[in-house]
Amino acid sequence: MRPRLTSQAEADLADILRTIAEENPSAASGFASAFDATLERLGIFPKLGRIVHAGEVRAILVGRYRYRLLYVDQGSEGVVVRNIRSTWRLNPWEHGAPSVEVE
Repeated sequence: MRPRLTSQAEADLADILRTIAEENPSAASGFASAFDATLERLGIFPKLGRIVHAGEVRAILVGRYRYRLLYVDQGSEGVVVRNIRSTWRLNPWEHGAPSVEVE
Protein backbone atom coordinates (compact mmCIF):
# COMPACT_ATOMS: atom_id res chain seq x y z
CA MET A 1 0.00 0.00 0.00
CA ARG A 2 1.42 3.40 -0.98
CA PRO A 3 1.90 5.80 1.95
CA ARG A 4 -0.46 8.76 2.22
CA LEU A 5 0.72 12.34 2.69
CA THR A 6 -0.96 14.77 5.05
CA SER A 7 -1.77 18.21 3.67
CA GLN A 8 1.27 19.49 5.59
CA ALA A 9 3.52 16.91 3.92
CA GLU A 10 2.11 17.86 0.51
CA ALA A 11 2.83 21.53 1.22
CA ASP A 12 6.34 20.65 2.43
CA LEU A 13 6.98 18.67 -0.76
CA ALA A 14 5.77 21.48 -3.01
CA ASP A 15 7.95 24.00 -1.16
CA ILE A 16 11.02 21.76 -1.32
CA LEU A 17 10.60 21.05 -5.02
CA ARG A 18 10.09 24.75 -5.76
CA THR A 19 13.18 25.72 -3.76
CA ILE A 20 15.40 23.10 -5.38
CA ALA A 21 14.08 23.89 -8.88
CA GLU A 22 15.00 27.56 -8.47
CA GLU A 23 18.66 26.54 -8.12
CA ASN A 24 18.79 23.42 -10.26
CA PRO A 25 15.77 21.99 -12.14
CA SER A 26 17.44 18.63 -12.78
CA ALA A 27 18.17 18.27 -9.06
CA ALA A 28 14.45 18.84 -8.38
CA SER A 29 13.66 15.98 -10.75
CA GLY A 30 16.22 13.80 -8.97
CA PHE A 31 14.70 14.65 -5.60
CA ALA A 32 11.21 13.81 -6.87
CA SER A 33 12.45 10.41 -8.07
CA ALA A 34 14.21 9.71 -4.76
CA PHE A 35 11.08 10.77 -2.88
CA ASP A 36 8.91 8.37 -4.89
CA ALA A 37 11.41 5.54 -4.34
CA THR A 38 11.38 6.24 -0.60
CA LEU A 39 7.57 6.10 -0.54
CA GLU A 40 7.65 2.77 -2.38
CA ARG A 41 10.10 1.32 0.16
CA LEU A 42 7.95 2.54 3.06
CA GLY A 43 4.90 0.93 1.49
CA ILE A 44 6.71 -2.40 1.58
CA PHE A 45 8.73 -1.93 4.79
CA PRO A 46 6.82 0.49 7.05
CA LYS A 47 9.18 -0.03 9.99
CA LEU A 48 12.24 0.92 7.92
CA GLY A 49 12.73 4.31 9.59
CA ARG A 50 13.76 4.67 13.18
CA ILE A 51 11.54 6.07 15.91
CA VAL A 52 12.43 9.70 16.65
CA HIS A 53 9.48 11.04 18.67
CA ALA A 54 6.69 9.98 21.02
CA GLY A 55 7.29 6.27 20.45
CA GLU A 56 5.53 6.36 17.08
CA VAL A 57 6.93 9.01 14.73
CA ARG A 58 9.60 7.52 12.49
CA ALA A 59 12.10 9.21 10.20
CA ILE A 60 13.84 8.09 7.02
CA LEU A 61 16.17 9.97 4.68
CA VAL A 62 15.11 10.66 1.10
CA GLY A 63 17.87 9.04 -0.92
CA ARG A 64 21.10 11.03 -0.90
CA TYR A 65 19.29 14.28 -0.18
CA ARG A 66 19.37 16.16 3.13
CA TYR A 67 15.66 15.71 3.70
CA ARG A 68 13.77 13.18 5.73
CA LEU A 69 10.23 11.98 5.90
CA LEU A 70 8.57 11.99 9.31
CA TYR A 71 5.86 9.37 9.31
CA VAL A 72 3.63 7.11 11.37
CA ASP A 73 2.93 3.46 10.64
CA GLN A 74 -0.80 2.98 11.25
CA GLY A 75 -0.77 -0.77 10.77
CA SER A 76 -3.53 -1.98 8.48
CA GLU A 77 -4.35 1.63 7.55
CA GLY A 78 -0.85 2.07 6.14
CA VAL A 79 1.86 4.68 6.47
CA VAL A 80 1.04 8.38 6.84
CA VAL A 81 3.78 10.89 6.04
CA ARG A 82 3.29 13.83 8.39
CA ASN A 83 6.13 16.15 7.38
CA ILE A 84 9.15 16.42 5.13
CA ARG A 85 12.02 18.31 6.71
CA SER A 86 15.55 19.34 5.90
CA THR A 87 18.01 17.66 8.22
CA TRP A 88 19.16 21.21 9.05
CA ARG A 89 15.73 22.28 10.27
CA LEU A 90 14.04 21.70 13.60
CA ASN A 91 11.49 18.94 13.77
CA PRO A 92 7.87 20.04 14.31
CA TRP A 93 7.94 19.10 18.01
CA GLU A 94 11.18 21.00 18.65
CA HIS A 95 9.99 24.56 18.02
CA GLY A 96 11.06 26.66 20.95
CA ALA A 97 13.50 23.99 22.09
CA PRO A 98 17.26 24.01 21.61
CA SER A 99 18.27 23.06 18.07
CA VAL A 100 19.38 19.54 18.91
CA GLU A 101 18.36 16.65 16.66
CA VAL A 102 16.16 14.01 18.27
CA GLU A 103 17.77 10.74 17.34
